[in-house]
Amino acid sequence: MKRLFLVLTIILASFAALVPTTVSAETQNFEITANSGGTSTYQGNFQPASISVNEGDTVNITFTVPMDDPYCCGAQITGNGGEFDTGTIQPGESKQVSFTAVSSFGFTSYWPGTGAVKATGSVNVTPAAEPQAPGVPQSFIGNSISTTQIKLQWNSAQGATAYKVFRNGELVATVSTLFFDDNSLTPATSYAYKLQATDGNLDSGFTDEITVTTKTPVQQNQQNNQETNESTDQASDTDNVDEALPTPAPTGGVDVQLVADIYVDPTQRYVEINDIAWGYNEIPEIEKGDKFEVFGRTVANADVLLTVYPGEITYTAVSDADGFWYAEIETDLLQGGTNSLAIDISNIDMEGMSQEVISFQVLGDENVDGTPDSYPNGSNDVKDYLWIIFLILGGIFILVGIVLGIRFVLSPKKKSSLPVEKMKPVDPLSKPVSQLDSLLQNQTIDNEVASSNNSIDPSAP
Repeated sequence: MKRLFLVLTIILASFAALVPTTVSAETQNFEITANSGGTSTYQGNFQPASISVNEGDTVNITFTVPMDDPYCCGAQITGNGGEFDTGTIQPGESKQVSFTAVSSFGFTSYWPGTGAVKATGSVNVTPAAEPQAPGVPQSFIGNSISTTQIKLQWNSAQGATAYKVFRNGELVATVSTLFFDDNSLTPATSYAYKLQATDGNLDSGFTDEITVTTKTPVQQNQQNNQETNESTDQASDTDNVDEALPTPAPTGGVDVQLVADIYVDPTQRYVEINDIAWGYNEIPEIEKGDKFEVFGRTVANADVLLTVYPGEITYTAVSDADGFWYAEIETDLLQGGTNSLAIDISNIDMEGMSQEVISFQVLGDENVDGTPDSYPNGSNDVKDYLWIIFLILGGIFILVGIVLGIRFVLSPKKKSSLPVEKMKPVDPLSKPVSQLDSLLQNQTIDNEVASSNNSIDPSAP
């Protein structure tokens, strides 16, 4: 009966050793029976003689010597190059050894103190598989939702537990979903995105980079109008009521306010040079032929007049129901040097007309004095200086008149250019009587003519 009990114990122990009990993902427990088999060397055995584990596992082995072992003095078991040594295990006793599996090794049982080998066994260690990174996400796309939001979407990647989103080369989010909403962006701006899958330890390769551009205010307004019209049409179809909708106030969560005497949304005052957005006060140098667009937002249905100086080139626009307006400036018509753009906004809800002036530089030939011909608001306007020009010209005419008058008064009178014949006295004794009569007659005539000349009325014609 005792022998039957021992045999059953050995069988059960062997079966338990064949099926290891996993305590955790990294710990395995085994039970091995060490039999001496007789009084000669190499007659013993281990049950089981071999076990298998994975690299990195924590292994616990309990060695047991049967109560009815043929050798009286038990067994001693060493293994893994002397890493563990059970010492003497008496019949009916057990001892446990523990180690971390690194590589395969053998273990041996001896008669205690003699070095006589009774049996050998082995631990087979399966090397850990090389970790595999997750696959690259597929079907990575992006869509512009509004002036400040872009939505990214993709398909799942094998082995991934999360996804890393990069914008313009920088990590901006790690998400476990298959989409990402990028918010608080700048209107009319292009952004480059790429995606990477991760399992927490390893990352996949990058997806191909995609570029998505946020909507311009004009595009956003068109979208809003379309959505509003669709909603209006649906409401009209449902209610069958033909009523004019009130003009909506500007949307977007920003109140229209007074800036530089213009009712504007300060977040929407910008220009685009070749599709790159700049603030009103940040406009870079412009080359002729560049695409130059001006954007703004004011009250609804306002008249907008844009005038470029010099040249007084004008453009007009009308703000929509949400207050957005837009105009494109023809840069081929601009003059080189400093230019200014006057923005005049008027509306029945506003008193008079408000104006704002912004300046920018245009590359090319400038005017002779290096400045524009004129500016708005009366600054350096030629008309404002006409009275100075007239005053200077009048002074010049007066000065010339005075000089000519003084010269006329001070200049000497001119003498007659005709020769005056001097009259010689006549000696009556030196002339014959006939000549004397003739001379006296001529003298009398000359005296009468002279007397007549002196008696002419100066007022006579």
